[in-house]
Amino acid sequence: MTTAPQGSVSPELFRPTQPRRAFDEVIKQIRQLVDSGQLKPGDRLPSERVLAEQLSVSRNSLREALRMLEISGVITLRRGTNGGAFIARPTTAAMAAHLTAGLRLADFSLENLTDAMRTMGGNALASAIPKLTADDLDELDRHIARAEALMGEEHRTERVYELTEFYRRLAQATENPILVVLMDALLDILRQVLPMLHTDGHGFAIEARKRLLNDLRRGDSAAARRELDEHLIDLHARWLRDNDPEVIVTTGLFTKEE
Repeated sequence: MTTAPQGSVSPELFRPTQPRRAFDEVIKQIRQLVDSGQLKPGDRLPSERVLAEQLSVSRNSLREALRMLEISGVITLRRGTNGGAFIARPTTAAMAAHLTAGLRLADFSLENLTDAMRTMGGNALASAIPKLTADDLDELDRHIARAEALMGEEHRTERVYELTEFYRRLAQATENPILVVLMDALLDILRQVLPMLHTDGHGFAIEARKRLLNDLRRGDSAAARRELDEHLIDLHARWLRDNDPEVIVTTGLFTKEE
């Protein structure tokens, strides 16, 4: 293996990705290297050019994957002469990753996932409402706008990230680190399940978030909580309607990987 400068990571750690799932594969590889300890807090990833070549992905796909990893708290992106992508210090995201890893030992159904989302989402929203600031509401609006700008099927993975980050922002607004960790773990599961499910676009999810945000801006907490719960019930009904029964019974998500 080529020797990398101290504090830097050799590009040979990374494998070429599967072309159809390049975005997912970049995120998956970096997360696995962090979980295994091969990437440690403070490590600097190879340059964008070198990493894109090693992973066999376009630089645009790599940039999107790195941005989502930054949003999830796995890496930090720094600008300037000494900038680049660095593995983040342990945060709530790291704690959530341990919870997610524990769930790999459990079987669960889509009904279990929906129930968990209704419980966690409802509690996070109820706790966040008294503390939401104008900046929080504007950030929720930006997540909606970014998701709406990614409506093409080729942007499905990026769109799912933006839609699910809406929930994470609500959890952050609670100012309760335990709720943030639990929400992060749940969203990690959701993001792995959603690509396995057929959903007829996400226009309905975007419109539901717009209505929820309008309720929050009006200060109508009861309507906001009702909107969130009704949306999750509707989402589950769409899953049942549009997917194979085998997928509904068990996600198959946590079988041992090759």
